[in-house]
Amino acid sequence: MIDNVLILAGGSGTRLWPVSSSRRPKQYITINRKGSRKSLLELTLDRAAALSARRIMVITLKSQASLVEEAMSAWKAGFSGRLPELYILPEPQARNTAPAITAGVSYFSSVFGDGVNLVLPSDHLISPFEAFAEDCERASVLAEAGRIVTFGIKPRNPETGYGYIESGQAYKSGYEVERFCEKPDLETARRFVDEGIFYWNSGMFVFSSSVYLKELETCAPDVHRVFAPVYSNERGRETGDGIFRVLDDGDTAALYEQSPSISVDYAVMERTEKAAMVDATCEWNDIGSWDEFARLFPEGAGDSWEIDGSGNYVYSDVPVALVGVEDLVVAVQDGKVLICRKGSSQAVKSVIDSLKQDGRKDLL
Repeated sequence: MIDNVLILAGGSGTRLWPVSSSRRPKQYITINRKGSRKSLLELTLDRAAALSARRIMVITLKSQASLVEEAMSAWKAGFSGRLPELYILPEPQARNTAPAITAGVSYFSSVFGDGVNLVLPSDHLISPFEAFAEDCERASVLAEAGRIVTFGIKPRNPETGYGYIESGQAYKSGYEVERFCEKPDLETARRFVDEGIFYWNSGMFVFSSSVYLKELETCAPDVHRVFAPVYSNERGRETGDGIFRVLDDGDTAALYEQSPSISVDYAVMERTEKAAMVDATCEWNDIGSWDEFARLFPEGAGDSWEIDGSGNYVYSDVPVALVGVEDLVVAVQDGKVLICRKGSSQAVKSVIDSLKQDGRKDLL
């Protein structure tokens, strides 16, 4: 049983630039899904609530907290089931996933006691829900046995953009974790796929608060020292829509100043002896490029016309006409334009690097 869901909703929005940006990252992109338009964050909230979790917390940057509040209010208004308690934790600055998760877990632990936590990124696409719920149930069994559980995704191809997990011996409803592997080169990725015991690291986790905090103290004492003593007897400040805003004061800013910037993978998962894995049966995609976005949502967005061309993909907030060209991705948002060949969209990172080097933060 999942007691708390922690949704990570920060990010700099680089991989789907310019539609995604540092001001409005990927999780706020709306997509057509089963006849309705929802953002990726709203779809994540749907999944979390359908698990009958008692509480949902969205952890975000303070600069994006109003976006989260707006999205949660809109989602809440359209939700017809039993609503869990809703929380927003606004981080004063980005310190990667270990501090973010630890702050949320410490808050829930101090206010509500021990419980089983599910950590979800806010910008992944997961279906069907029934398979995801079964995966979460198997992960809960391992978490209740004292393990820190990650979800492994069976590789569809030799992807070099993901970290990998090598599965070990079967254990209860999942597997021991033999080791975590960095993002590989293409030859290594092909070997991983061929061997059949390697999985993509999805960035989703299940664990009890007490086990996580104890392992953090051993594996990453610098993070534990800063965030584990986060105590509160209050449910936070209500925003006016039944959503509670927690740990939003000057003391929190001071904590983040003291904290290292480190991912939960480096801080805990690669160091603990309690790591376990479930092989996820749900369909999972982190939509890491415009090529993948175009594959998943081939209808695109906005008005476009194609003359003497084919295979082009347009996602734009202004009308676009294409003449005599093929296999292009055209993404336009707020006066910013990306045009690239299909198959080359991973190079958007180089565009972001160039903008940073030129001091054009206004475009990011």
